[in-house]
Amino acid sequence: MASELSDKRRDNRYDTNSAITFSQLNRSEKYVGIVRNYSRNGMFFFSIRKLKTGSCIVINPLVCDSTDPLWGNGESGAVADSVCAVENRPNAQAASFINMVTARVTRCEFQENAGRLRYGVAVNYIRPSI
Repeated sequence: MASELSDKRRDNRYDTNSAITFSQLNRSEKYVGIVRNYSRNGMFFFSIRKLKTGSCIVINPLVCDSTDPLWGNGESGAVADSVCAVENRPNAQAASFINMVTARVTRCEFQENAGRLRYGVAVNYIRPSI
């Protein structure tokens, strides 16, 4: 099945375990996600937040050295704290992985037995047009 999917994809996918923050476009609340794979045109991550298909989000790497007062519902802060407390944490390679991108949600699915990060989210990057 995985090989069938990869044959139909436009770009190669790269596995990762990078922590991100994201927010809805024009909203201040931030949420935490863990990226499982990415490509030139998009990414797939796990999130505590259910996102509506078609919504636009802004994605940044999670920066553990700063305290962010804009965490959404408190649960994101707890997830960020647990991610940042781990040695060799998921965002250790985030600087080379991503800076800041805007993306459109193409899929958001509930994940059984996933704990806090209970939604799988697929996004396509939004390319700026001039």
